[in-house]
Amino acid sequence: VEFAKNAYGRSIFILDNGQVWKQVDGDTTEVRDPSKSETMKVAIETGMFGSYTLKVEGRTGIVKVRRVK
Repeated sequence: VEFAKNAYGRSIFILDNGQVWKQVDGDTTEVRDPSKSETMKVAIETGMFGSYTLKVEGRTGIVKVRRVK
């Protein structure tokens, strides 16, 4: 539903189900802002040792994230 960046340049993803995910501080992946008409579709997968990765549909690379809410 919503995409933003915090003061440190880390991405924040607010999903339509109410979940909020934030890019972890150690991840250096640059996430481009979507265009005004673009709906960003994401998939979150469980990684190793309880970590999570987020993939944006139509884009390459993954973002390491943690759930905030």
